[in-house]
Amino acid sequence: MRRKFWGCLPMLLLTWSAIAQNTTETLEVVLERYEQEQGIKFSYDAELVVELTGEFDYQPDVRDFVLEAEVSLPVQFDEVSEGYYVIKTAERHYELTAWDSLGQEMIVPTDIMVLINGDPITLEYSSKYVGFDYRPNLRDSVLIYALGYGRKSVSVGRLLRETSLNISLTYVEMQLKGITIQEYLTQGIALNASNQSVSIDTEDLPLLPGETDGDIFASIAALPGVTSPDGRAGNLFIRGSHTDQSLILFDDIPIYHRGHYYGTISPYNPKVVSNVEVYRSGFHPRLGDRVGGAVVISSDEEVDEQVQGGVGANTMYLMGFAKVPLAEDKVSLSIGARRSYPSSFQSPKLNAISESVFSGTGVEGPNGNIISKIDLLFEDYHAKVIYAPNAKQHLSLSSIYTETDVKYNGDVNQKNSPYNDQNRFRNLGFNLQWQSVFSKNWQSNFSTTLSAYDFGYVSQTGPDSESVAYNNLKDFNVREEVVRSFGRSSLVLGADYKWQKVEIEYADTLFQQPVFYEEETKQLAYTLAPYINLEWNQWEKWNIQLGVRGSYYSLMESFQLDPRVFVNYRVMSPLTLKASAGRYHQYLSQVKYLEFGGGGFDNELWTLADGENGHIILGTQATLGFMLEEGAWILDVEAFHKGVDGFSIYEGRRYSPTAETLRAKQTIDGVDVLLKRQLGAKASVWASYTYSQSDIVFDSARQRSYPAKYVQPHVFYFGGAYYHERWKVSMAYKWATGLVAKSLDMVYAEGVFLQGPAPGQAGRPARGPRPDGQQGGTPPPRPPNPFAEVGGRYPNMHSLDLSVSYRIPPSETHDWSMSFGLSIINVFNQVNLIDRVYRGNPTPAFLDRDAIGFAPNLMVLVEW
Repeated sequence: MRRKFWGCLPMLLLTWSAIAQNTTETLEVVLERYEQEQGIKFSYDAELVVELTGEFDYQPDVRDFVLEAEVSLPVQFDEVSEGYYVIKTAERHYELTAWDSLGQEMIVPTDIMVLINGDPITLEYSSKYVGFDYRPNLRDSVLIYALGYGRKSVSVGRLLRETSLNISLTYVEMQLKGITIQEYLTQGIALNASNQSVSIDTEDLPLLPGETDGDIFASIAALPGVTSPDGRAGNLFIRGSHTDQSLILFDDIPIYHRGHYYGTISPYNPKVVSNVEVYRSGFHPRLGDRVGGAVVISSDEEVDEQVQGGVGANTMYLMGFAKVPLAEDKVSLSIGARRSYPSSFQSPKLNAISESVFSGTGVEGPNGNIISKIDLLFEDYHAKVIYAPNAKQHLSLSSIYTETDVKYNGDVNQKNSPYNDQNRFRNLGFNLQWQSVFSKNWQSNFSTTLSAYDFGYVSQTGPDSESVAYNNLKDFNVREEVVRSFGRSSLVLGADYKWQKVEIEYADTLFQQPVFYEEETKQLAYTLAPYINLEWNQWEKWNIQLGVRGSYYSLMESFQLDPRVFVNYRVMSPLTLKASAGRYHQYLSQVKYLEFGGGGFDNELWTLADGENGHIILGTQATLGFMLEEGAWILDVEAFHKGVDGFSIYEGRRYSPTAETLRAKQTIDGVDVLLKRQLGAKASVWASYTYSQSDIVFDSARQRSYPAKYVQPHVFYFGGAYYHERWKVSMAYKWATGLVAKSLDMVYAEGVFLQGPAPGQAGRPARGPRPDGQQGGTPPPRPPNPFAEVGGRYPNMHSLDLSVSYRIPPSETHDWSMSFGLSIINVFNQVNLIDRVYRGNPTPAFLDRDAIGFAPNLMVLVEW
C-alpha cells in the first residue's frame, strides 16, 4: 500500500499544482501576479479595475488571459510595446427597459432618452427596449429620462457590469406631449406650452453671450419679453412689470433683493441650481402675492450616487460646490459657496460695474466721482439634504444665505461734508419639502418655509450726525396640496398659509441739531389661500388649465378670488394656438421712487398693504399667440396685456414726515416675437423682437399719465451659438429704444426746483409738488428752469456681448475636467445713458447715469 501511495505522489502533486494554477482570482490580483512573476507591466485606472467584477485564471501565456478578459469585460488591452499593456474601456451595446416604479408597467421605449453628461445620445428603439452603444467612462454622468417621469442616474460602475438594464422611474407629472418645444432658444431652454412657461435646465445650458459662469439672471434676460434696461442682471422687467411685482423663489424660499452689488450679480451659485421656470404672463394658482411674473429656481432633487465637486474662480469671486452621497441611494448632501475677493482687488469688470452703480448718485459730484474708497463684500451659501427611502417618499431640507455689504467713503459729498456710508442686504431662508406618492394617481406635496430679509443703511457725516434706515421682513409659509391624476390630466387641491412681519426704522439726525425725522413701524399680517387647478389633456388637440386662488388678507380683512385659464389648441402638427387670462393680487410690495436710505441706489422700501403705507395691488393679464415648429425653424408670437392697479408711489424722493404714498395704476401692451434656426447639431441663431407701450396714471381727478420709465417700445436681440469639440462660442447684439427722459423722478426734481430755495441757498426745499399734479406750496421766484428742455427719450441703447470657453474633459489618465472662459459685456464700450439726475447743491447740474460699459471677465473651473 505504501509503495502504491508514494508511487502516486508525483501525480498528485502535479495535479494539485495544476489546480492551484487554474484557481480563479479577481482581475486586480491576476494583473499583480503577471507583474510580479513575468515582469509584464499594465497601465490602468485603479478605480476602473475595482469596478470590474469577475474571476479569471492566471495562464502561463498572458495573451490567452488578455483574450479571455476582453471577451468577458468591456475593456481592451493595447500592447504599446513588448510586455507593456494599456487597459482601456471598450464600447458595448446596451439594452434598456424602463418601468413605472409604482404600477410596474413598462414605459413606452420611444418616450425614453439617455443623456451622457447632459447630452442626449442616439438610441435604437424596439417594442420592449431601447438600445444604444456606449464606451463607459467613470467620469461620465449617465441619466435616464422619460416623459412625465423624474430623471434617474445610473452609475457607470453598473454599466461596466451589466449590458441588459432594467430601470425603475418615478412618476412626477404629465406634460403636454408634443407641445413642449425643446431647445426653444438654445440647448437647455425649453418652452412648455401647457402653462406657457420657459424652462431652463442648467445642466444642459450652454454658453450664453456675455456670461461664462452660468449666471441665472443673465440667462433669463436673454428671453423675449424680459429686459434689463440698465444692464444689471437682477433688474429684470418681465413684460414691463416692476421688479418687485415678479416672484423670485429659490427652493420655495422667497428672495427679496435683486442680487449682489445692487442687482449686478445674481445671488445664486449656478452649480447648485438644477432647473429654472420663468413665467412671463400668468402662473399656477399655487403661486400668489405677485401680479407680474415669476421665477422659480430649484436645486437638484435627485439623490447623488457618487461624489461630485468643483472649485472655480473668475475676476469677481471664488466659488465651490460638492455633492456627496451619505447613504447609498437614499441620502445625499449638496453644498455650494461663493465669495468675493478682498476690496483691494478690483478687476476690470468690477470697476465697470462700480462706475455704473455710483454714476449720478448722491456721492458723485458734478465733475465726476468723489469717492475715495469702496469696500465690497458679497457671498452666498447653499446646503441641501435629500432623503429618499423608497420610490414613494421624498424629503428635502434646503437652505440659502446671501449677503452683500457695500461701504464707501469720501472727503466731501454734495453738502461739502465728509461721509462714511454703508448698505447691507441679507437674505436667509430654510425650506422643508415632503412628497408622498400613494399610487400612480394620487400624491401629496407638503412645503414649509421660514425666511428673513434685512436691509440696513447707515450714513455718518460727523460724530453727531447720522442717518439710518432699516427694513426687515420675516415670513413663515406652509403649503399642502393633493394631486389626483387621471390619464394625461390632473387635478390639484391645495391650501397656502403665509405669516409676514415687516419692520421699518428710519432716523435722520443733522449735525449739532435736533432729530429731523424719526419713525419706527411694525406691520403684521397673514394670508390664507385655498386653490384648485385642473389640467385637462384628454382631447387629442386640446390642453386646458383652469384654476382659481382665493386669498384672505388679515391686515385689511380682504378676501379676493382670482381665476386663471390657459388654453392651447394644436391646429396641425407644426402649428399651435395659445391663449391665457388671469387675475392676481399682491399684498407685499416696494414703494416706487422712494429711496429708503441714501446715495441714490434705488433702495426701495418693502411694505405690507395697510391702506396708508401701501395698497393692495390688483393685476390682470391676458395673452394670445401661436407657435410654429417646422424642422429646424421655430417661430413664437405672443401678444400680451397687463393691467396693474394700486401700486404705491412715494410723493417725495426721501422719507419725510410730510410726504404721502400715492396710489397709481399702469397698463402694459405689447407683443413678443422669436425666430430661431438650428444650423445642424453644432450651431443655432435666433432673433427676438419686443414691442411694448406702458403708461402710469395716478388715482386723482386729473388722471395725469406718464410713460413708464423702464418700458422700451422697441427691443431687438440677435444671438447665435456655435460648438466645436472642446470649444464653445456665443455672441449677441442688443438694440433698444432709449429710456424716458421726463420720468417721474425728473418731474419731482423739477417740482422741488420750482418750489424750493434757489440753488446754493441755505435751507431745505419746501414740500415738493405731488406727481399727480396737486401743488404742495407757493413757489418763490425762480431763475430759468433747467428742466424746460427735458423731454422725449434718451438716445437708443445697443451693445455687443461675447463669450468663448474651452473645456478639457476627463480621460483615462485623469478624473477631472477643467474649463476656461472669457466673456465680454459691451465689447465696443458703448455709452448707454439710462438716466439723468439733477443736483442743485453746490452747483446746479445734471449728472448722467450710464449702463455697464466694457466689462471683460475670465473664468476657470475644475470639476471632478
